[in-house]
Amino acid sequence: VAKFIGSPPGYVGHEEGGQLTKQLKHCPNAVVLFDEVDKAHPDVLTIMLQLFDEGRLTDGKGKTIECKDAIFIMTSNAASDEIAQHALQLRQEAQEQSRRRLAENLEDVQKSEKITISNTFKEQVIRPILKAHFRRDEFLGRINEIVYFLPFCHSELIQLVSKELNYWAKK
Repeated sequence: VAKFIGSPPGYVGHEEGGQLTKQLKHCPNAVVLFDEVDKAHPDVLTIMLQLFDEGRLTDGKGKTIECKDAIFIMTSNAASDEIAQHALQLRQEAQEQSRRRLAENLEDVQKSEKITISNTFKEQVIRPILKAHFRRDEFLGRINEIVYFLPFCHSELIQLVSKELNYWAKK
């Protein structure tokens, strides 16, 4: 926590300030990435709760830093196994639909490749996992948007590897 917002008066490093508060003071409209927030200490989550609720932070020196113009992005691997399993199921359904369309000679076969996670799955499967992990409804309630990323399918991996190999072959 001290590295995050700065050490309180009387502690070593008090004059240096915190990594987050120092940067937000200089650039209040920053884009801040909290990578793997699911591994954060509960005290850090408490500070983030204040940050997201009030749009400001109080540093170790007692100064308030306005953060309402900053954009905060968090990554998490919580529920990643469930999402991966669900993605497999969705891809199988999409392939089956694609086969049916081919059999019926429909031209819009490509549309079947787009897969999305249903709101029901998000609310009934993912949300409870996030609630259990973070143990705070108010923390999740302050998140404006959750973006879900599905694992790459086989064809996407081939495309990605080909692109990367071509890039390195040109160097």
